[in-house]
Amino acid sequence: MEYSNKYRNSTRQSIQKVVMTLGAVLVLSLVALAQEKEFVPEIELTTASNTTNYKLPGKQFYPTYVPRGSEFYNDEWTTGSVILENGDVYKNLYLKYNTLHDELIYLNQNTNTIISIDKDAVSEFVFDKTIKSSPRFKKMFFDRLPKGDRYFEMLYEGRLQLVIHNRTLEEKTSAYKDRNGYLQVSDFVLRRHHYVCFPDGDFEKVKLRRRSLLTLFPEKKKEIRKLLRQNKNSFRTNDDAVQAIRLIEENYYSE
Repeated sequence: MEYSNKYRNSTRQSIQKVVMTLGAVLVLSLVALAQEKEFVPEIELTTASNTTNYKLPGKQFYPTYVPRGSEFYNDEWTTGSVILENGDVYKNLYLKYNTLHDELIYLNQNTNTIISIDKDAVSEFVFDKTIKSSPRFKKMFFDRLPKGDRYFEMLYEGRLQLVIHNRTLEEKTSAYKDRNGYLQVSDFVLRRHHYVCFPDGDFEKVKLRRRSLLTLFPEKKKEIRKLLRQNKNSFRTNDDAVQAIRLIEENYYSE
């Protein structure tokens, strides 16, 4: 009888251990599944680094009330790609570039939330091709006041770089009533400033005028003026500016 009780107790303990073990395995499986679900990126990473546990870092974005004008480079959501500092590439994202605060904004369609992507994580971004071009923006350190990282629209990139800093400013204007009937005295206006970035990282502002360009190269002013005339370049448009910087680079900044 004593042996029978010991046997039954031993069997019961064995069954309890098996049940507890199965329960632990089930719990661990569910936790692993939940973690996998939580950390799987929302879109495919396309670089060799394949950081599968990495998400786009940022915070929720709240738009500014703009009575007239816009706080964005592009008012409509535009598909594009984001390249992170670690080399990962996110494609087919719905993006806007906020030129009021110099932020890249991302629409997460899965959660229907709008995120301001952390600038520290971004290397560059590009909007998918429109009718004329695919605007590309690169984060660069701006050495003028206020110093810091800014997004620049890249027109030409070599030893010399021709870039545009797009900035929305709130500017005073004549009084008017906004769409809600409130009296307003300012507009939000996009201003585009061209810069030449030299090999040492120095930024020099330039206007789309030949004279403005020549002042950046005082020691080569005559030669560059002649070079532009020979190529019938008036330095009046972005295309002119790109050609001019390329010519100057090829003749005076070749490695």
